[in-house]
Amino acid sequence: MKPVDIASILFCVLVVALVLFAFYRHGRGNPETTGAIARRQGRIEAEIAELSSSLKGCATRGALDLLAEQVRSLESHAASSGEVIALEAKINGMDHTLNAKIDGVRNAADRTEAAVSRIEGYFLQKGVNG
Repeated sequence: MKPVDIASILFCVLVVALVLFAFYRHGRGNPETTGAIARRQGRIEAEIAELSSSLKGCATRGALDLLAEQVRSLESHAASSGEVIALEAKINGMDHTLNAKIDGVRNAADRTEAAVSRIEGYFLQKGVNG
């Protein structure tokens, strides 16, 4: 054999070894095969489809914003706890006043009943005695 032929063969073996080494290194850099990636992507797509179908009846962002605006409107028109306490005190004051008036009416009714009983007794006595 000629020395050029041996050099050519060694050169070819070196190139083939470098190409195989490059494929080996590329495979280690990307250990996922195309099939594994496709299966993983399929599972993710199935989960997304399941979530989409389960969330189908949920409110949209616009509906939630509208609801939040309505709650803020209700809160602005709602009475505060201080206002409720003041109203309760006012009602309690009216209750005491009303109870006093009812007691006064009750006393007047009792006095009227006693007076009517005396008058009845007077007329009955006068009718019997003649």
